[in-house]
Amino acid sequence: MQKTDLPGTIQRTVKPAFGLGGRIFGRIRRRCFGWGLRLLDLKFPTILAHMSAFRKSEVRAIARAGDIFLVDNSSYPLSQLVARVVGSRWSHSAFYAGEGIIVDCGSKPYVTNVDLEKFLNTSDIAIYRPRYATQADFDSALAFARSCINRPFNRTFDLESDESFYCTQLIYRVLGQMPNPIPLLPGKVFGKPVILSSAIETSPQLELVLLSRNGYLRGCLAQLPSILAIAAGAFCGRLISPVFSLPGALLGFFAILAAENLTNNDRWKRRSPGKI
Repeated sequence: MQKTDLPGTIQRTVKPAFGLGGRIFGRIRRRCFGWGLRLLDLKFPTILAHMSAFRKSEVRAIARAGDIFLVDNSSYPLSQLVARVVGSRWSHSAFYAGEGIIVDCGSKPYVTNVDLEKFLNTSDIAIYRPRYATQADFDSALAFARSCINRPFNRTFDLESDESFYCTQLIYRVLGQMPNPIPLLPGKVFGKPVILSSAIETSPQLELVLLSRNGYLRGCLAQLPSILAIAAGAFCGRLISPVFSLPGALLGFFAILAAENLTNNDRWKRRSPGKI
């Protein structure tokens, strides 16, 4: 009787099954991550939240090529909430290339150029100026940032990745590859090394040249349209029956979100050809 290679048979049967399961799980994980990014990108209607024209002109006058921008936008409170949970006071960062051009990774799912005027449609901002040791350092930082255009967003937040970036990781790479590098110290989020905005804020080789933040009260007032929509929905629901107060409040909230986001550019649906 011919002897059967049972372990080999099991291996040949089980291994493809695990491989298929891994691919399916990876696809589900990427899909969930994509929806998570879209959720963070929900724009809330706000009042008195964004910087004034005077403040924007001050930013334009102070900003120089090679600067690092940290921003926080009350129109995206879910992004703000996530930033606070991981220990960051800012929800986004970018590199200023000069001539009104921001090199940014996060407004799209890849590194791209963003017009400064558009980037300044935000609530809070800080500008940090690296102390470049030589002209060669400055030139190297600028050239590297420009060379990263169209590289994909780092969906795994792998700090060691050289082919994809998230916003603060891009800054980390720009400053770290210079002849005289400026190191940014990684923090930990759920045990994973990441670059937080605090690494930029606490670096002795980065100088704060501008800081503009809304106060707590103004930040709360910025969300007044959503609060009024919830209250109006609850009131209308209660007119029908008290049990409809909560559904009415939710309907009012989702209605104002839908109205705001119908005209909001869905940044995470636009893909970089050949990169994502």
